Amino acid sequence: MKKYYLIFVWGDVEPQVYGAFETEAVRDAKAIELRRKEGADHGYYPASVEYGELFVGVYSGAFFEEVDAEE
Repeated sequence: MKKYYLIFVWGDVEPQVYGAFETEAVRDAKAIELRRKEGADHGYYPASVEYGELFVGVYSGAFFEEVDAEE
């Protein structure tokens, strides 16, 4: 079973992990929520674990486009 996580890095220095989330959509909603609350000065990385293997990705600039337009 695949589990989804969000790696949030304060000031691109101090990591914090959120999750496990049941779906990518729920994880991505958390990323958007944090971006609205904390801003763009931090790192936001989608991650998942499947069969004991960790996968870490990146959100494209377009992913947060709407959030950044609100600022």
